[in-house]
This record gives sequence, C-alpha cells and structure tokens, in this order.
Amino acid sequence: MSLMKSGNHPIRTFFYALTVILLFSPAAFAASVTLAWDKPGGKSVAGYNIYYGLPGTNYKVSPVKVIKSANQKQIVIPNLEPGKEYLFSATSIDGSGSESDYSREISYKVPDPSNKDNSSKKQSGSPSNHTPVDPKKLPPQKPVLLGPENHKEFASGKKIRLETDVYSHPAGNVHAKSRWQIRRVDQKKPLYDVTSELDLAYHEAEASLESGLKYAWRVGVQDAESGLLSWSDEKYFIVGEKTEKDKALDIAPGQSRNEFKMISFVQWTPDSCPKKAFSPSMETDYSFGDYRIAVYDPELNGEGGYREYADFEVVPGKAYWVLARTGMDLSVEGVPVTTASDVFIPLEYNASAKNGWSMIAVPNDATYYWGNVEIVVHDEKGDILYGPMPIRQLSEDNPYMDKRIWEWENNGTDSYTAHESSSFQLEPYGGYWVKARAENVSLSFAYDMQVSLSNPKIMAAGWLNAGIDWIGEKLAPSTVFADSQSSGGSEEPPMP
Repeated sequence: MSLMKSGNHPIRTFFYALTVILLFSPAAFAASVTLAWDKPGGKSVAGYNIYYGLPGTNYKVSPVKVIKSANQKQIVIPNLEPGKEYLFSATSIDGSGSESDYSREISYKVPDPSNKDNSSKKQSGSPSNHTPVDPKKLPPQKPVLLGPENHKEFASGKKIRLETDVYSHPAGNVHAKSRWQIRRVDQKKPLYDVTSELDLAYHEAEASLESGLKYAWRVGVQDAESGLLSWSDEKYFIVGEKTEKDKALDIAPGQSRNEFKMISFVQWTPDSCPKKAFSPSMETDYSFGDYRIAVYDPELNGEGGYREYADFEVVPGKAYWVLARTGMDLSVEGVPVTTASDVFIPLEYNASAKNGWSMIAVPNDATYYWGNVEIVVHDEKGDILYGPMPIRQLSEDNPYMDKRIWEWENNGTDSYTAHESSSFQLEPYGGYWVKARAENVSLSFAYDMQVSLSNPKIMAAGWLNAGIDWIGEKLAPSTVFADSQSSGGSEEPPMP
C-alpha cells in the first residue's frame, strides 16, 4: 500500500465475528447470554458499541452497551425474555470516536423453560448444549476499573490508588480474594502482584515505580463458592512529569516520495493519540491532503500495510513516516522516557505471512550503537527464552531476527541503506527498519549502553564494535537496496 496518494482518508472499517453463548438463567422470567467477539486487528481500537433488539425494530439506532476498552472481548447481556428472539450486532470505536460498520448480525432465541419442546431445539448462533449452569459455580462479574485511567500521570514516589467498582456475583457468592497487578507496558510479567482478602473497591499500591515509564494495571476477584478468578481489562498510567519540547523535529517541505522522513518520539504523549501528538503542529486538517503520516503494520489485511493517521497509536520506540507539503516544526508534549533503566521495544511478526518488518526507533533521548542493542525472546507468559544478547554477537543465520538495520536517508535516492556495522549509531527522534524472524522478539536498549565518552564500558564496546566492523567490511560490505513494493518475504523494507 503506497502512501503517495491524495484525497480523504477515512478510518478503516473493522469486521469481526460475534457469537452468542447461553450461560445461565438466574430467574424464572429472565435469561442472560454472553456475547463474545474477536478483537479487530486495528491497533487504534478504543472500545465497542453493542446493539441488540427484537426483529422488526430499528435496534441499531443507538448502542445498548458501550465498552470503553479494546481488550474486552465479551459481555453479559442480562434480563432477556424467555421465548423471544433477539438480534445482536456490534461496532468498534477508534481513539477519536469514529465508529466502524456493523458486524455480522446474529439471531438468538432465548429458551423458554415452560416450553419443554423448546429445550431440544437448536438456536441460531448458539451451541447445541443448553444445559443450565448452576449460578453458584459461575465466576464473579468481571471488575470494571474506575481509575487511574486515560494514561493519567503521577509524580515519582507517589502512592498509586487503584479503584474499581464493587464486587458482584450473579448468585450472590461472597468475596474471597482480590488480586491487584501492575506491569510495565513493555513487559508481560507483572512487577507488582498483591492479593487481599478484604472486599475493598480500592487499593493503594506501594510499589517502586520508576519515573519515565508507562504502566498497565488490572484487578482480579475470586468468590468463595466457585473459586474462579475474574480479571478486569487493563488501564494505564504514567509516572513522571510532563514537559514540552518546542520544535523537537524539523520536517522540511516535501511532496514526493523521496522527501518522506522517518521520525519518532522519546516521550509518552497524551493518551498515545496521534491527533494530540501531530495536530497542534499542523497548519491544515489532515483530510486536506497536505500531510501524509503513517506507520507499518505487518498484520494489516493479513499481509501487511500502512496504517494512516489517525489509525494507530503514538508510542516511544516506534517510527512514523511523515511528509508535509509546507514543512512542519513538530513540538512534543509528554513525559520523557527514562534513560535510567533498560527499555524494551517489541518487534512485530506476522507468522502466517512470515512478515516481520517493523519501523523502530530509539525509545528515549539517548544514542546507542546498533551492536550494543540487545535482543530478548520471551514466551507467552513473559519468561525469557533467549538473551539478552547484543546484536553484534548474533549469528547471521539466527532464527530470531535479521542482524541488519535499514535507514531511509532522505537524500533523494529513493532507496534504503542496510547497515551491518555494529558501530552504526541510532539517534533519538529518528527512525529505522528491522526484520524479525519469529514471534515474541524484543529489542532492549540498556541504560548502561548509551553512547558516552565518559563511560568506560561504552568505550570498550565501541572498540569491540570497530573491530567487528573491520572484519565484516572485509567479508561483506554494506548494501544499498533498490525500490520494491513487496513486504513479506522481501529483503528490503516496504517503500513509503
């Protein structure tokens, strides 16, 4: 998908399956069902609207349920009348509030306990087994988080008060335990995991949370009867003080492809919202065609392609294409990413298409030698399977990633330069391409590997990198790759 085009660019439409599953009948004259769906591939999805009603009615006029989380993939619909047929549909909502088209419509007839013949009939969209489940053996209601949310910022050293709605169980089972977790957004495993037997709707987390990092939190509740744990969706907060950097990026005027520039951010910007990051520096609305802003997603449409403004999130460690007809002095507001801790950047990988291209960047305001950046491979639980291993020590045929890093030099050549030099420097606010060969691969930018002449460890690594580069140049000089529109199995990154 080329970015060289003009005209309006509406939010993409998401389609996904919606299934209906009978869970239980808590009362004689009411029934509940659970709607379950697959999360759309769009990374800017912020939530969903759920519509349902009786046939013959215009039930799609307004949503009955509004879900303000992209990660929630099911919801209980209570108080349905036995014997009635209901229609269900859903839409996804992006960060700017734009709504997708409706999903496939599902019909479901609620079984009528008073009609014995009804219990043996299969219902559209439902499983064949309608054996009622004992409500006491069901898990508690999924907790709903109240705060902090919307990427709220906290000063370093301040206790974080986590708040959720009151505990609830469909059969009234008493509360047994609550489990409160906090994790860094660049890591899967929680760094804070506390269990409480008190039935409280809040918890003050006494965790050593580092300034300059973004965190995700959630709560799980367990009842005494079923022993099952129900987890909430995640919400996010940031620790650190917001700053504003005026004219952090100077983007020269351009109209042709070779004038695209790869840029990145070293701050946690407000809500990770592209409009809040870019719009203040735009002279015209994006729809007028004076700007092209996009990021590559190897899973888009199953094969890979570009997500255009504002169908993506703005996060440190990710690079973005920008083309501005009259130029742009981009000012940035946000919490600067820490330089006092290792920061991890996950690489994307589409296993079905074997497409591992990622637009990456330095996540903080520091410079790194490419050979000193480390690779880490995790399992699905977040445990380390391989690494950390410096890029310079990887073998060429390793199964995790290509050792090369590609740069768009914006010099009018309409081509990429592939760097194999371990001493190649990655600069803040820049952008690069790398290619993963497997899932769950991350790059680690170690705090003690920032380029600094006063750091003996870096000096030693620099000499080692120079020696490796000298040997490498004798065996395989760097290559400049020509234009190509392919992405999955190609040996050069996709063109803008």
